[in-house]
This record gives sequence, structure tokens and C-alpha cells, in this order.
Amino acid sequence: MIMIRRLIVCLTASFIAATSLPTGARAEQTPPPPPELVKEIQSKLFDLGYVVWPDGNWDDRTKAAVKAWHQRANRPGADAISADDAAFLRTMQTNTVWGGVVFDSKGHYRLFTNEANRKELVDKEINYCKQGYEASRCQLDVILNATMQGKTCTGVSHVEWKDEKGTHNSTATARAADIKTATDHAIDECAKVAPRESCKLYAAACADGSSQTGVLENKP
Repeated sequence: MIMIRRLIVCLTASFIAATSLPTGARAEQTPPPPPELVKEIQSKLFDLGYVVWPDGNWDDRTKAAVKAWHQRANRPGADAISADDAAFLRTMQTNTVWGGVVFDSKGHYRLFTNEANRKELVDKEINYCKQGYEASRCQLDVILNATMQGKTCTGVSHVEWKDEKGTHNSTATARAADIKTATDHAIDECAKVAPRESCKLYAAACADGSSQTGVLENKP
């Protein structure tokens, strides 16, 4: 009887300790999927446009992409993925038209349109960026966040202004479902750091090349 009581006490203590852990700590105890499944999940999410890279690492970027997909697909769960999730994910159609933009604060940019493969697009963007852009603009997450798909469009705005602290330059981009909205949002982003009347639209383009304003490239 004494041993049974001790066992009950130990189990109760263990339960209390587990339930008192922060949510993040309990989540960390969930084992990651096998490496080959991780890469499959990453590859599919990557082709769907999420900020993830198919390297097989169950990292924070991947967990954030899984969580975002759960929310967008209206599926229960957070940053973990079940067998049902993986099966459903495999059935989703991916885009075959991609575009993107690389830019810096001085008004240099390159818009990419009508690319058939996101991986090839990202590789092109990174290689182009490394030819003359500041290193912070060439980081993978920055590039991934700027890609667009299907008929999605991106606008590029720029501003130069002076104040008591000196001369300043800023370039902003914005994505939207159509070129006019992308243009308007690019100007709105610019106006967050400088007088709106000084903001200029340099270019805008849709991923499929269906619409374009200005030129696709302003080299460094």
C-alpha cells in the first residue's frame, strides 16, 4: 500500500510539473518529423510560397511556415504537423508562375517576372543581389519574403529627402493582387519614412508579366 501511494504521488507530481510548463516548453518536447519528411514538407511549403527553405532542418523558420499554413488552410494545430496534415499538404496545387524583386535603399532594383520555378527564381535573385547589392539585402529570408506568385504584383517606390540630419534615401516595395493596389501600397510604405509628396513610383510589375509600369531594372 505504501509503494502504491508513493507511485501515485510521483505520477501526480510529474503531471503537475508537465502542465505547469510554458506552452513553448511543452511544444519543444514534441519530436520533429523524420528528416526525409521534413524536407518533403519544406519543399511543398516552399512551392506554395511560404518563407521556408528545403534543407531538411526542423528549424524556427520551418515551424513558422507550418503554423502559417495551418492558419491559411484552416486546419487545427500550431507548428507541428500530423500524418493527416502531410497527406493534405501533398494534394495542394502549387504555382508555376513566379516573380520577385531585389532592391536597395538607393533606388536600385531588379524586378523578375514570369519565372516557372520558385527555386530557380530565388537562385537568380541571390546571384544577382550578390553582384553589387549590400549583403543585408541578399539574405535568404529577405529574398523569400519578396517573391510573388501567379498574378500577384509588386510596386517599387523611392524617395530622397533632406533634413537637419542630412540627406536620406529609402526604397520601399509592396505586394498586392493587382498592379494599381501594389503601386498605391508602395507609395504608402514610402510615406511612412518620408513626406508623401516626395515619394516616386519607380516601377511595378505582376509575376506573370501581364502588367508593368516603368522599367524592370535600375542597376547600381
